[in-house]
Amino acid sequence: MNSLLLLASFLTSLLPWCLCQAGGGSQTVTFTMRKMAFSTNQFGIDLYRALNVTDENVALCPFCIGSSLAMVLLGAEGSTAMALRQALYLWGLHPQEVHLAYHDLISHLGLNLTPLDEVFLGAKRSHGDDNVLKIIDNIYIQRHFAVHFPYQFLLNRYYNTSVYPLDFVMNAEQSTRYINLFFERNTEGRVPHILSQVPSPSTNLLLLSAIYFRGTLDMNMAQVEESRFVGRAGDDPFVMLEARKARVRYGVHEYLNCTAVEVPFRGGLISLVALLPNDPEGMAMLETRISAQRLTDIINSMQVKRVNFQMPRISVKKTHGNLTKALFNLGLVDLFTPGYANLFGISNFGWLHVTNVTHAAYVEVREGPGSSSGADKADNDISVILDRPFLWFIMDNVAGLAIAMGKMVKPSEEPWADFANAPRQSS
Repeated sequence: MNSLLLLASFLTSLLPWCLCQAGGGSQTVTFTMRKMAFSTNQFGIDLYRALNVTDENVALCPFCIGSSLAMVLLGAEGSTAMALRQALYLWGLHPQEVHLAYHDLISHLGLNLTPLDEVFLGAKRSHGDDNVLKIIDNIYIQRHFAVHFPYQFLLNRYYNTSVYPLDFVMNAEQSTRYINLFFERNTEGRVPHILSQVPSPSTNLLLLSAIYFRGTLDMNMAQVEESRFVGRAGDDPFVMLEARKARVRYGVHEYLNCTAVEVPFRGGLISLVALLPNDPEGMAMLETRISAQRLTDIINSMQVKRVNFQMPRISVKKTHGNLTKALFNLGLVDLFTPGYANLFGISNFGWLHVTNVTHAAYVEVREGPGSSSGADKADNDISVILDRPFLWFIMDNVAGLAIAMGKMVKPSEEPWADFANAPRQSS
């Protein structure tokens, strides 16, 4: 019966999906896509807070993790589906609209950021591109559990993926090597070991996702003296980058007590947004008060100014090996509990549940020559110096989606040449 319901859902959604494909190469950002982007941003901020990381760098992709959970939502029912919709802020959206919105966002990112096609759409890219974005979302299931065909069909239709059966009972080590090799090859070697340990033989469902982002700022920056963050004298020094009289978007938010600056990446479709607490001890308040709406308000209120800008290199590699506890705090309890997870839309196995959610993020923000000449006088000598921990967001300027977000606490001291010359896994 559940399989028939899934098939009926697909048949009723086929017409609007075909209509959205009829536009050819153009991609229109709809209201539903913007609403989904806003919901994903709020989910990402909630998850960031639930992680409760205080003294380390943080990096994550809300869209990665959100779409992984949406794939499960496609086959979830009852209270499990309700909890997923609540955690992902999907109220007011019909189930068909949810998955169509994710599909359209994937297509939008693929059209505007060509390297993304290599993962989602199978296209190849030039290795000379300034910006690289690779997103991987995979579901792995213990191979003894039969997956309903309609679920696989819908998963392929909306997310261009499927459920991959592996043997975690008899061939756990081989399955682990297969998974790690797949992620390593599809992130240019940046995520070589998404699974640091062999999964338990009791593994049912694994949700694994990763993002590799490398972007070049559209700004001419020069190295200045080595520095340390304010109040962190014991940390290793790092090189600061400086742009004098740079033309950037700038603003101040009183409630968050922070200064915001937006620097575009080459191409202008994505930007780096940094939120710097005005008080060196104000990070905790900023983390508590930030929301998707306030982030949107900040971005909409910023104005173009000539700014003397300094920032450290941003290079963050972070693997969240087990997001179960954080997602528990967002209300997803049944999903991870055998006998309570209602996933009969995926399989008839009554004890099927999500065993673990793992996410890896590798983010590099590079300096590069831009279009600003720096010849004009700065407005009121505005200076923005990222000399203490700050929040950062990689924003899609078209849909308003936070492609990646995190916190910088310990900047990288390595030059980009080291990253460029690092060995990569051949395919």
